[in-house]
Amino acid sequence: NDASTNGTGDAAATDDAGAESDDGGMIAVADGGVGRDPQALLGAASAVSAGPNNITILVNFVELRKHPDAARIGLLLGGIPQWRAFMSDAQGAPLLDPMKDADWMIIMGPSLIDTKNDAVFVHYATPDATVDKIIDTVSRRYVHGGPYDTGVRGVKGWRAFADNGERVFLRPRPHVAVIVPASHARQFAAVLARNPVTPRVHAGEAFSMRALHPGGSVPVIPQDIREMRLWIVPNAADGSGELYAEGDCPDEASAKTDAESLRTLIQQKNSAIVRLLTGGFFSNVAITTNGSTIALHIHGTQRQIESLLALAAGRAGVTLPPPSP
Repeated sequence: NDASTNGTGDAAATDDAGAESDDGGMIAVADGGVGRDPQALLGAASAVSAGPNNITILVNFVELRKHPDAARIGLLLGGIPQWRAFMSDAQGAPLLDPMKDADWMIIMGPSLIDTKNDAVFVHYATPDATVDKIIDTVSRRYVHGGPYDTGVRGVKGWRAFADNGERVFLRPRPHVAVIVPASHARQFAAVLARNPVTPRVHAGEAFSMRALHPGGSVPVIPQDIREMRLWIVPNAADGSGELYAEGDCPDEASAKTDAESLRTLIQQKNSAIVRLLTGGFFSNVAITTNGSTIALHIHGTQRQIESLLALAAGRAGVTLPPPSP
């Protein structure tokens, strides 16, 4: 591969300038009928994958930045092991700040437990040349790392080893980086070169997830739920947030049974110590059914969200500054 496609030399910068626009990388606010699957989020850009897309996650940093705890949330996200593996130097220091430098991130693939076949899409505001240097730094930590021939003119590539698997970092168009399994890198490159990457999301949502057969990975979720959808809407005015979830059951009777099981489980697990650590977050969970669908809603105050951030930071080994007054 020559310099125009492997991210090295002046020719690469020329290709970047002439690449097809990614529509600015902004998130398109969709109407209420849009789904949460890869096709609905990414359109034709989701046409290739390295396995069944059982999991689809979108993080909308544009919305998250509006929340009073945005800086602390960014520190937590930057400390997640997968982000450190993809975007940190050899000492583990972050090279790209997700909250400051990114507009959105999408993860899709077979599993969040075994992530070797998952793909990660990131749109960033940082200059492309800076991100190219970051990717090159991560790539060269791998003995087989360095420029990768994508076979597609204008799509830069680097081979790397991250998150327990061999990956290829792709730069298919300005301000977009995609991390894919090495086994499917050329297929991803060909599709991404032809299609824009502009997610369609619901207004106000900072996080959304779609999971097929989630009970197989998370034992507390009823095994007969075929699909689960979860989304979070932050409230910038008072620092609170809304968590919503839906689950599709085989029939109405199963939905009622599963809803009662979830209510019982939450009551059993919401002990005094859990209420203390979470600020009572799980003390006011609303679970309802509508036909064969279970619906869940939790309103979290800013204090409860700060408690959850502290818990998550402890598990991730991240030190957070105290919340603002």
